[in-house]
Amino acid sequence: MKNGKLRELLGDNATTIKDFLLDLIFPKICVACGKISQHLCHECQASIKPVFGYKVVPQLDEVMFIWHYDNQVIKALIKSFKYDFIIELANNLNYFFHQLDYSNKLKMFSSADFLVPVPLHQKRQLWRGFNQSLIIAELLAQIINLPVKNDLITRVVATKQQARLGLTDRLLNLQAAFKVIDLLDDSLISKKIILIDDVLTTGATLTAMAQALRSKGFSEIKAIVLAA
Repeated sequence: MKNGKLRELLGDNATTIKDFLLDLIFPKICVACGKISQHLCHECQASIKPVFGYKVVPQLDEVMFIWHYDNQVIKALIKSFKYDFIIELANNLNYFFHQLDYSNKLKMFSSADFLVPVPLHQKRQLWRGFNQSLIIAELLAQIINLPVKNDLITRVVATKQQARLGLTDRLLNLQAAFKVIDLLDDSLISKKIILIDDVLTTGATLTAMAQALRSKGFSEIKAIVLAA
């Protein structure tokens, strides 16, 4: 029997069989505990609870984080999503965000006009294949019911990875790293912005972005990050 005919007979089952065989040969391992399961096992997923904290960051009116980064499950999820390119973990984030759907903490941000993800430099975007902050923004947008504006600000300097730098070096690393794209619509300046990022450590990235935006006249800038 030819492969084409076999595929026709199997239909959707062909994909199921392929996935089964792949899982058999290369089983998925939980990124947090190492158990052979899914990329994030049910036990680890169930252990994640939001904390909703706030950080003071220069140039930002308000910054809220959803989880503590010292939570080992959250840390493993973000690192695997970002550095191991396990983009399927976005499904877990989507699940978590929908558990936050009725949270008054997130509804406080619904008066904003749009979400702006932290941009990647073109070189890093090509290397990684996706911008994790954009994916997070698109998932959160469904919960907060706000549009995502991904063409407002760009990263013009291919900076070193921030995770490897101390505070002073982070600030120097980000000097003039961001540029607001030419505004064809002056009414944008009056809009309320929420910046979106994955992890907040020193706040240098958000501060540099906010400085670039304020230099163009934007006055109300907040941020939501996954973890801090």
